[in-house]
Amino acid sequence: VIKNAFDGYHTCLFAYGQTGSGKSYSIVGYQANKGIVPMACEEIFEEVRRQTEDPEKSVKFEVTVSMLEIYNENVQDLFVHPSLRPKGGLKVREAPGVGIFVENLRKIPVSSYEQIQKEIDSGTNYRTIGSTNMNATSSRAHTIVTISFKQRFIDKSTGLPINQKESNMNLVDLAGSERAASTGASGDRLKEGSNINKSLSILGKVIHVLAEQASGRAKNASVPYRESKLTRILQNALGGNSKTAMIAALSPASVNHDETLSTLRYADQVKSIRNIAVVNESPQEKLIRELREENERLKMAMKGSGAGVAGPSSGISQEDAEKQRLQYEEQMADVQSAMKELEKSWEQRLKEAQAQKAAEKNQGSEEEEEWKTNIHLMNLNQDPFLTGKINKIFKDGVNVVGKSDKETTADISIGGLGVVKQHCLINANKAKKTLTLTPNAESDKNKVHVNGKLITEKLALRHGDRI
Repeated sequence: VIKNAFDGYHTCLFAYGQTGSGKSYSIVGYQANKGIVPMACEEIFEEVRRQTEDPEKSVKFEVTVSMLEIYNENVQDLFVHPSLRPKGGLKVREAPGVGIFVENLRKIPVSSYEQIQKEIDSGTNYRTIGSTNMNATSSRAHTIVTISFKQRFIDKSTGLPINQKESNMNLVDLAGSERAASTGASGDRLKEGSNINKSLSILGKVIHVLAEQASGRAKNASVPYRESKLTRILQNALGGNSKTAMIAALSPASVNHDETLSTLRYADQVKSIRNIAVVNESPQEKLIRELREENERLKMAMKGSGAGVAGPSSGISQEDAEKQRLQYEEQMADVQSAMKELEKSWEQRLKEAQAQKAAEKNQGSEEEEEWKTNIHLMNLNQDPFLTGKINKIFKDGVNVVGKSDKETTADISIGGLGVVKQHCLINANKAKKTLTLTPNAESDKNKVHVNGKLITEKLALRHGDRI
């Protein structure tokens, strides 16, 4: 995969298999055991170092990394703190010359293995994982790490660029296919599992149609890329200009016989797909020029067709005219967004990324300082990886703990079975630095435990208490 990327091809590697079969372990790794992503990053910068030090070559490298997850059909940027993400996720766009891209997805310029590893570790912390009967750290979303790098070949005599190769390396960790009966999923976990299975089912349909096309049995069949965000983003990797490889993750357990057989059949279909990959040597300047021409063409089309103007002379209704105008405007927005990103210099993007990181670091420091100086609750989890991810600061006075709905909002909102709207009250006196817990009136039914003991009357809370 890395060799093809350095040769100028787009590449993709994705792991497929049932939940708990080792996809995330293979792609991301776990603790001291490195996965493909960190090993690939290490190898990329080792190769960059070798080529930079070669006296016979004059090559400049620009490496950027992005990381996204598709959770319940919403695309989210893993380099952005969950509280700062847009509601409804990021939009998947398409523009001539650029192809399919995720709008406003952060692409962070990196110049060393340590830097790229730090960014990926940061993104991994924000991944959506949950516990099921089959896997204690089950991925509840599809994760795509994209490493983009440009190689600029410089003429030694003039110092001017003579050629440029650009490659995108997509490393995909798919969420596992699962059966609700086996995972014991319910509530949010069941909904997540349903969306995971839906997107994987559409991925299966896409691969089946592509395999049929490759064999010549369904040359004119339409490939349903648009039915899922996953297949839309991976459209180029699955059936376009990319050299793609798949890891089939299998479980050795006899109880998973059916899922193992299904994964092997899936892999057999994947093998029959034939992509036509080409070396990406188009200069950036040509791409910007083409986008400008496309932008002008859309402007002329809007004027010439009278988009947005209805009446007897135009021969279109007001509704159709409005639809046409909105369609042209959306296409122009896609083209202008792609142009803006391409016209930024490497130095500009590096400065922007550094400034954004510094701002986030300051914000993180302020939050940490707030937790240190205020009485707060912190979540505990069987998995230490998830402990301390949620912190709730008590306001001065009475804090309502319980479920929130449209009518009432709890000060500290929690969910789960057996939790009611006003499950308990916690009175915080910040001047005296004291906390008093008042259980629910029906404490035998709506239970509150502190350090494993059922609470039926007021109790003063202390540092380190488990509630």
